[in-house]
Amino acid sequence: MARFDSGGFRARLGRDIGGMPLWAGLLVLAIFAAAAMFFWKWPSPASSPAAAPTSGAGSALESPSPDASEPSPSATPTGPPPVALFIGDEITAGAAASDEDLSWTSIVATAQGWDAVVYGRGGTGYFTSAGEDECGRAYCPDYRGTIAEATLANVEPDVVVIAGGTHDEDAFYDHPRRVRNIIVLTYRAARTAFPDAQVIAVGPAWAEEDGNTDGHRKYARTVETAAEDVGGTYIDLYNTGVLEQTGIANAVGGGINDMGHQAIADAVDAALT
Repeated sequence: MARFDSGGFRARLGRDIGGMPLWAGLLVLAIFAAAAMFFWKWPSPASSPAAAPTSGAGSALESPSPDASEPSPSATPTGPPPVALFIGDEITAGAAASDEDLSWTSIVATAQGWDAVVYGRGGTGYFTSAGEDECGRAYCPDYRGTIAEATLANVEPDVVVIAGGTHDEDAFYDHPRRVRNIIVLTYRAARTAFPDAQVIAVGPAWAEEDGNTDGHRKYARTVETAAEDVGGTYIDLYNTGVLEQTGIANAVGGGINDMGHQAIADAVDAALT
């Protein structure tokens, strides 16, 4: 087993170097060495991980805080409501409703969130024009002419609703082929004038059946086919009996009342839901 000479080692430690004992010099060297190791291992502020940019939420480089003036990404921008152009007769115009807000067009527009532009002309139809006694003007064109009026007025609808047709009854009875052609041309005109708009046809409805059941059914079918041919939606009021409910017609003067307007609005809303 190896042995250390403890006596000789103590003698060497007792020697002086420049007036300082050897052991004292060694102690100083050990202190300096320990200090050097301490500062070499301790990271500087510049190299500290806490000071380095990270990709986390606190990073000023990769994840800047949003500008308070910029809208939140989750916020949904809101624009103006869709414009709905209503074309039709006096019922479309709101005749016999006790208040403008109670007309079927107003009720539907409110329910659907539309901005309604109503071109309802009393006494008119797909084929039939009217004068001052019916519409309050010297001349009111048929529906195709009304579409042209709206175009000239720069109406830019997102939705086009064409309703009615009861005033074409006599003409359809006398000249069914001519009236059918005009109905077809009316929907083609709507599609040409407003190529991107949703087209909705609200079928005609007679509040009281007058014995012309077969003619009414054929007329309604003609409107349905013409609307669907241009990609439109047809809402049937005749075969569903919407206006056959008790109490929806005015007791004096005929036509529908507030209940009748509500009945039409309910049928249209249900079809669009």
